[in-house]
This record gives sequence, structure tokens and C-alpha cells, in this order.
Amino acid sequence: SEVASRQRDLVVAQTNLQIAEVSLKNILSKEIDAALGSTQIETIDPLPDPKDSDIPKLTEALATAMRNRPEIKQDEGNIHNQEIAIQYTKDLLKPTLTLFGLFGSSGLFGDRVISNPEGGAPIVLPGGITQALGQVRSFKHPEYAFGLSLSIPLLNRSAQADSIRGRLEERQAEIQLQRDRSQITLEVRKALIGLVQAKAQVEAAHQTVVLRTETLSAEEERLLSGVSTPYKVIQMQRDLLAAQLAEVQARTGYAKALVELDRSTGVLDSK
Repeated sequence: SEVASRQRDLVVAQTNLQIAEVSLKNILSKEIDAALGSTQIETIDPLPDPKDSDIPKLTEALATAMRNRPEIKQDEGNIHNQEIAIQYTKDLLKPTLTLFGLFGSSGLFGDRVISNPEGGAPIVLPGGITQALGQVRSFKHPEYAFGLSLSIPLLNRSAQADSIRGRLEERQAEIQLQRDRSQITLEVRKALIGLVQAKAQVEAAHQTVVLRTETLSAEEERLLSGVSTPYKVIQMQRDLLAAQLAEVQARTGYAKALVELDRSTGVLDSK
């Protein structure tokens, strides 16, 4: 019965491993071909060992999260955009004074006809593009204008409505920023608590493995001395394997807790 139960557990474990491999291959490649489908994935990175340096202070973690989380930057950008929109709508409600000026030069193109002072035929001076450009350069035929325009908005309902809507949207953006900050703070706190608990679980599981190993060694010595039975030794071996499995599961939980802390503080992409 015990052997059959362990064989069932082995089949379940192998099935879970195959499902995990297929999921990882689907992430790594857009299409799982025959070569990739038949490939077995072997993990080479060991599970992390718990370290005190892995657990930052709450203030440091919160500062890192507020500095790196994209939600905060997006909310701050929305608030800045609303401030610009509000300033623009306020400017529409103010009087507008426009001052303009114009100064230019013209050149006349063509022949120049001058009356003869002696009463003869008029004198014709041939003109052309050279003459026109010369007149432009010498400002012989200037033109200029200047003026000002004053516009005073009276009961600009549209601009007033835009101004009120802009203030409301700015307030909504500020509320969203505060909401995201509160949510991020909660996520960071949960991640730190989970990391501390995972570290304690790994240490406890490792200590259990050490004690189970010592107990098994003592029981094997008792068996060699003739004061124990093989059945008790097998029980101790089973307890040791269970403790080792619990340690692996605890280390896996610790690794996931580290990833969750990196995600909550916004440093996962940078690593």
C-alpha cells in the first residue's frame, strides 16, 4: 500500500513537471516545434539561501517603490497635464491684447517712362528684375502698418466649463495618485511580511532536516547494535525525506517572496 501510494505521488509529480515545462516553453517561444517540445528543461540555478540583507527596511522599500513603480509616474504625469490644461483655460478667461507691426519694401518691375521737359517724346528707361531688386534693397517703395487689438471675454461659458472640468479632473488624478500610493504601500508591507515568514519557514525546515538526519543516524547505529528494527529505520528515512521535501517547498516559497518584493518595489525589470 505504501509503495502504491508513493508511485501515485510520483506520477502526480511527473505530470506537474511536464505541465510546468510546457508552460515555460510557451513563454519562451511563440511556437513549440518538435525539437522544443521534446527538449527537457533542467534548472541550474539553486534556490536562494535566506539572508538578512534580502529583507530591507520598510521605509527603504517604500521609498524604492514610490520611485520606481510606473503607476506613480503615470499619475504624476496626469496631474501635470491637468495643471497645464487648467492654466490654459484660465488664460482663456483673461483679456487679450495683441500688438502687431509690419514693415516691408517693394520693387516695381517694368519700363520707366519720364516726360521730356523740352516737350519732345517721353523718355523711356528700360527696367527689369535688376531694377526691381535694387528698389527693394534701397527701400524706395516702403510699406508699413501697425496696430493693436484688445479682446475682453464676457461670460465665456465654454472656457468657464473647461476650467471647472479641468479642476475636477485634476482632483480625480490626485485621488488616483493617493489610491495607488496606498495600494503600493499595502503590497510592499505584504511582500515584506511574506518574505520574513518565508525566511523563518526555511530556517525551521532546514533545522528539521538536520534533526531528522541526526535521528536517522542514531537509529541506524541502534539497528547495528541490535536494539532497533529495520521498520523503525525505514520510518526515520521516510520522515527525513518528508523534511527534505518541506525544506525545498519552503525555499521555493522564499524565492517567490523575493520576486514579489521586487515586483512590489518596482525593481524587477531593472534586475
